[in-house]
Amino acid sequence: MESVVEKTQGMKEKEFKVHAYGKSELAMMYFPGDSKRSALRKFRFWLSLNKKLKHFVSRNYKFFTPKQVKTIFDELGEPDI
Repeated sequence: MESVVEKTQGMKEKEFKVHAYGKSELAMMYFPGDSKRSALRKFRFWLSLNKKLKHFVSRNYKFFTPKQVKTIFDELGEPDI
């Protein structure tokens, strides 16, 4: 299992595991203060703006594979959780 490690100034190291995530789970990681519905709507919008990610919006995915998650992290950056 691949992981992405990020160091933030004056904070502990945080590690994002690249594994399969549910669509709503990943959306809530990017928009933690929003409702599930709002987070999904915003997440789909972000995906639709990116040439490499917009095909994820048109498909009825319930989960993203580790490869898809890595692509999302590469394009959008890791979520701030």
